[in-house]
Amino acid sequence: MQPACSSALLAAFLVVLAYSAVSCRGQLANNYYAGKCGNFSVEAIIHDAVKARLAWDKRMVAGLLHLQFHDCFVACGGPSYQVQLGRRDGMVSQASMASILPGPNVDVPTAIDLFGRKGINALEMVSLMGAHTVGVTHCSVIHNRLFNYNGTGLPDPAMDPMYVWILTTFACPKDQAYDNIVYLDDPSSILLVDKSYYCQIMKRHGVLSVDQALGDHNATAWMVNFLATTDSFPSMFSQALNKLAALDVLTGTAGEIRKNCRRTN
Repeated sequence: MQPACSSALLAAFLVVLAYSAVSCRGQLANNYYAGKCGNFSVEAIIHDAVKARLAWDKRMVAGLLHLQFHDCFVACGGPSYQVQLGRRDGMVSQASMASILPGPNVDVPTAIDLFGRKGINALEMVSLMGAHTVGVTHCSVIHNRLFNYNGTGLPDPAMDPMYVWILTTFACPKDQAYDNIVYLDDPSSILLVDKSYYCQIMKRHGVLSVDQALGDHNATAWMVNFLATTDSFPSMFSQALNKLAALDVLTGTAGEIRKNCRRTN
């Protein structure tokens, strides 16, 4: 992924928009791998390996959310739920598919429309955007928001001025030599899958334009407020994520099971 892309935004949008090719629904099951490895539990083996790796580097959470759309989901401190298994790998991989993904400045009506085309409603979309709670972006992505919003030479007025000062002073100085990482949630909560992301939006601390837009647009502002002020996020996030993960999957004899995940057989 190129630095100018928001990894968390891709995590939320990737399957919804990029994989609407040939698919075969059905045949997914919670116990799909039962008996396929003798007396060994495939899920337990994978769980233990991922858990050990996660203990070593908790920054993997965002990447694993991304991988949910290929077979796997692990949340750090987040909801636990059963994932339906049995997905097969595609035979074709096209880098050009990434070009249809919306950027971090997508407006709310467009985002609602894009998700809606895949059967994901607005509340489910806002719940899925909660994946940004463990997400990061880069200074280059938000440079215009901080220094030259819409060509004004000023910061985006939708962002809290004090937060702008913090970002431009410590994370993204104007003339910095490196494209630093910026957390999409409060740094103290960045390793937790929780509702903090929505609380930050309520404070006008949305890092990406699309983040803050969710809290400002009439269609979604109440949803952000609801998720920030109740304990509904864990269940709503897991339900929406499970629904998302079942979209346009290959099952049965479609596709293949790759011997090497990086290339087709």
